[in-house]
Formats: sequence, C-alpha cells, structure tokens
Amino acid sequence: FTAKIGSQSYAANSSDWIPWCGLLFNSRTFDVRSDYGRYAGTAIDETVAVMYGVPKPGAPRVGDSFRRKLPQYLKPRCQPILLDAQVNSVFTVHLNVYQAFLYCAIKFHANAIALPQPPPANERFFLDCVNDVLLYMHQILEQLRRDPASSAVGFRCPITAAAVNWLGAHAFATILDRKQTRYRAILHALHHFCRAPHRQALATSLNSVVEPRHSTILLNEIRY
Repeated sequence: FTAKIGSQSYAANSSDWIPWCGLLFNSRTFDVRSDYGRYAGTAIDETVAVMYGVPKPGAPRVGDSFRRKLPQYLKPRCQPILLDAQVNSVFTVHLNVYQAFLYCAIKFHANAIALPQPPPANERFFLDCVNDVLLYMHQILEQLRRDPASSAVGFRCPITAAAVNWLGAHAFATILDRKQTRYRAILHALHHFCRAPHRQALATSLNSVVEPRHSTILLNEIRY
C-alpha cells in the first residue's frame, strides 16, 4: 500500500517498512529503525571525508582526529525514537544499537585505511578506539535516561550495559573479520571478549539480534 505524509507518498516494501527522513517505520508493529538502504550499492569511502595528511604545527594529531571522529558516527543513529521501548519492541531496540555499531565499524575501517600508520602497526591504539565507541554509546544512553524531556514522555531503554558491550564487540568483529589481515590482534581481543565463558548466556540471549538476515544492507550491500 501507499502511505501519504504531507505532500509525499511512500510505498511500503514487502516487509512493511516505510522509509521516511532517514528512518524506517513498520506499518504493522510501528517499530522504528534507521534506514541504511540509502547506502546500498555504494562504496562507504565515498561517504567519508578523509583528510589525514601531515598535521600543521599546533593542529591535532592525526590519531586524535580519527579517535574523535568515530563516536560521531553513532549519535545520529541513536535518536530517542530508535531506543525507546515504548515505541519499539525490546528486540528492535537491541537491533538498532547493534546496527549503529555495525555502521560505525564500517566507517572505522574506511578511516583506518587512510591513516599514515595502518592498524597492524598500532594495534593497541585502534583497540582503544573501539573501546571509545562502546563507551560513547553508554554515554548516549545515560544522557537519554537522565534527560528531563525524555523522562517527561516516559522514555524507557531496557538494554543493559553488558548487552551494549557485547553487541558493540560483536559488530566490530563481524565487520573487521572481512578485512582480517589488517586487524588480527584487534579481532583476537574482540572474539575473546564475545566468546568468554561467563558471557555465553548473554550471547545466547542476543543471538537473534545479530543474525545476518536482519542487517543484510550493512553486511552485504555496502562496499568497504
């Protein structure tokens, strides 16, 4: 069917998702997701403004610029409407967090390969950058939970800190596995984290979220 919002008409696709303003709205469940379809078929490096040359005197170091840039990819994909369990199912809240991490991991790779010092030469630094991204997601969620405007409308995000960490590590491992010759030590650390015995119950509970079929555009239709 076709939905009309203002003067614009939007056709629901076969899975009942209607794209609008960078979001996908499910016409049956009313869940909301980020719309990554606009990136389908594109090379992600075409959407990244990479300017990592030799810094001018007094300018931030290249690594510092890279490190500050990464968390910025998360914020637009962490709007309250995407993380609110009053709007979405708990599954969709978790999926939205996971897909935000997948997108950030793709951007991570696109930026990392443009740096003068590649990941194999400074593995500790790049792993710290991944940890920064996870920490930033925690900060976003905490800010939303504390925000008076969010509280006023009953915002509720049930995702736990442990789930955020696991989903983030799994997302980065999934993307970087495809470029594993560049990221061996980073991948070893990420896989060790995700597969730790004391996290297996958590992993089992999140397996449905990380099934590839839910994120086919990010995993199969974006070139990086």
